[in-house]
Amino acid sequence: MVAADPILDENVPEEPSFSDGEYGFVESATDEELVGDILRKRPSLSEYDHCCIIVSGIPIVGENRLSKLKSVLGKIFGRIHPEFNDFYPVDDNGFTKACCNINIYLGYCFVEYPGSEVAENATAILHGYLLDKNHTFSANLFNDLNKFEKPDEDWKPLEPRPYNNIGDLWSWLQNEKCYDQFAVHYERDAQGSKYGSTSPFVGVYEYRKGQDPVPVTERHYWTETVFRWSPNGTFFVSVHRMGIALWAGANFERFARYSHENVIMLDFSPCERYVLKVRHFFIDFLLHTHYRPENRWADDTNSLRIFDTMTGEMRRGFSLLTQEGSNELPCWPYFQWSADTRALGPDETYLACPEANGFVACPKPGGNGINVYETRNFTLLDKKHVVIEGLRTFRWSPTRPILAYYCDERTSDNAPAEIGLMEIPSKTKLRAQRIFSVSEAELFWNKNGDRLAAHTERYQKKNIKTSASGAVEEIKYTNPTSHIEIFDARGKDISVLSMPLSESFIAFDWEPSG
Repeated sequence: MVAADPILDENVPEEPSFSDGEYGFVESATDEELVGDILRKRPSLSEYDHCCIIVSGIPIVGENRLSKLKSVLGKIFGRIHPEFNDFYPVDDNGFTKACCNINIYLGYCFVEYPGSEVAENATAILHGYLLDKNHTFSANLFNDLNKFEKPDEDWKPLEPRPYNNIGDLWSWLQNEKCYDQFAVHYERDAQGSKYGSTSPFVGVYEYRKGQDPVPVTERHYWTETVFRWSPNGTFFVSVHRMGIALWAGANFERFARYSHENVIMLDFSPCERYVLKVRHFFIDFLLHTHYRPENRWADDTNSLRIFDTMTGEMRRGFSLLTQEGSNELPCWPYFQWSADTRALGPDETYLACPEANGFVACPKPGGNGINVYETRNFTLLDKKHVVIEGLRTFRWSPTRPILAYYCDERTSDNAPAEIGLMEIPSKTKLRAQRIFSVSEAELFWNKNGDRLAAHTERYQKKNIKTSASGAVEEIKYTNPTSHIEIFDARGKDISVLSMPLSESFIAFDWEPSG
């Protein structure tokens, strides 16, 4: 049977219109009142934006390993909140999608949590999370995508800077007479100078025993404040208002410059000598901003910065106000670099360089511990502080990643002073010597790192004078005596030799060979 088209009958009257507009009727009931139960089930895009995060930097795997990846990452996501939904985009071949065309070895996924607060907390925890040595997470709220501007249509890749060949960085070592070089900052008359009759100069000279120094170069206003040499003499550093500059080579040509306003102190890492032999080994130095009376470091989140001298990249920034809780820098160098962690192999394939596989440490914010950072990525070791109650000072071994530390005695807890050795990265205490009635201590490593000497000042009685408010005004120690503790760190079992001194302690130093 085939359905026929309806035949219109002109004699049939037209049906009336039931439109509300024809009669001026306005519906007073809202959609929420009529179908509220249905509308409440409708997903809200804005709510999803605040509850979903994007985690990039995950491994790229195929279908056969995707379930295992979900299991591993699910345990990490579940630690933050047990209720979550994750989604892993895959390409046509069944592999998890890459973040972008720039890095095809890292993927991404979406994670949804039940609330915005949980999502924000998860973003803070997962951002910078180290899954393994090749995968570090980067986490962002899905809502943050709205903050990103559309890429410039006229954008072009940056052109690489031409290589600045300044010659041999160690040219002075090839001098037949092995003359050392030194620099002097001085003032002298400058003909035609617009700065006055005398102007500052910096001169570099060759030192020749029994003869007058031979000038190598002299420059007018080479530095605005001070200068310094890098640890091995490779670089000459000039300091300026807008940053610092590094000079090297036989003619002291400019090697690089780094922007950081009002630098007053800087410190190199110890292994810059390997810069030309091993690629991507990080030769870093620390910069610290100048005193600014109006706000000091309060508004500077990167008042202390770590740079890569070869690329000029800032590897890490620190806020001293956050680190110390005040505007005062307790000591300089503020960071202490660990020693070499690998030795030269028989074929010299590997180089021992703390910038690549070492650690850098500083006091923990608020005290009572140490922050140890891995110089490979400048993240906190195991994402945890090394907690040492009553910590006063610490020193790295000059040859191994071992920390020597001294803790004050805590009479309130009936805890004695402690001098110990801790191995990094395991954070294992190799030896701890506990001593009562110690007022102060100093630590001295010998050059080869085999022994540690600890000078302690001990007392028989301590008198504490307090004010009416209970604040300590003065502490007096009676019958002080000096002692030297020698830690033998050559073997697995570290022995300690205690030597009381019959006379007052003045100074200590190791014989060069230890």
